[in-house]
Amino acid sequence: MAPEAADDGAPRLPAILATLRRFARDAGAARVALVLDQGAALPAAVVDCPADGPVEIAEGGEVRVLGQPDALAGEPLGRVHVHALPPFEVDSGTGELRGILGGLDSYGRAVRELATLFPGRSAVTVEWETTDPAAPLSLAARGGEEPMALALGEAQFDLPEGFPAPGRGEAPGGAAG
Repeated sequence: MAPEAADDGAPRLPAILATLRRFARDAGAARVALVLDQGAALPAAVVDCPADGPVEIAEGGEVRVLGQPDALAGEPLGRVHVHALPPFEVDSGTGELRGILGGLDSYGRAVRELATLFPGRSAVTVEWETTDPAAPLSLAARGGEEPMALALGEAQFDLPEGFPAPGRGEAPGGAAG
């Protein structure tokens, strides 16, 4: 994944890092990971971007660590409407997740919107801390209509089709209404 602009119009490293870092900070997320579809000719690149700190990029069996990713000073690909919410509460005995009403749907819509900023079959996973340090909450999505996935600590769940529910002013397909 070359940091310079490409002729194919694909997003480049500075814009990708700026997008992921902004989302992580706006959402109050601990980290955002991107599996970037680079087309049939190149292997997917995996970008692991914590809210702060070094970014790791894995591609074709090689891993690079960027100690100062903000120094690349790229412009984000777009801005996703997301707000940080109080941490979800986890009952470690039952595995029950509790939080602000509509909070999980709100995060789900934002993660799905973030995924649409990247080409092809790219996928994003966003991780938030919960009240149980051993059970972070993660949501994963692709840009299309595929069902999303949720992880709570080590437990993983496929979310039902139609998740997240449309927000106010949105049609069921996610378009503004």
